[in-house]
Amino acid sequence: MDIIQDVMSLERRLLTPEVRANREMLDLLIADDFVEVGADGRRFGKDEVLKRLPQDANVRFEATDFEARLVADNVVLITFATEKFVEGVSVRKSLRASLWVYKRSRWQIVYHQGTRVVESA
Repeated sequence: MDIIQDVMSLERRLLTPEVRANREMLDLLIADDFVEVGADGRRFGKDEVLKRLPQDANVRFEATDFEARLVADNVVLITFATEKFVEGVSVRKSLRASLWVYKRSRWQIVYHQGTRVVESA
């Protein structure tokens, strides 16, 4: 079993509309003590994310430049870039980082941060 590939697969699943709309699946993938720092600097916990993501039906992500590494026993850091589309229109590019931890017999995301990429003129 390739831990890095398994966790990267979970990260990619979190970007799909099918998983983002499925509260039960999100609840399994997101740890109870999850923290997200959004591109605007605001902090969110699991409850806010579980309420917000299923409402984003018109949102789609293209993700690239995935890199992952095992940073400790049962802890994987994933970094990647995304372009966010709303109703087919590109609205934002971001660099992202996620920490995944193996607990409760499964991998769960415990931290995520997005940093907006500002296009230079």
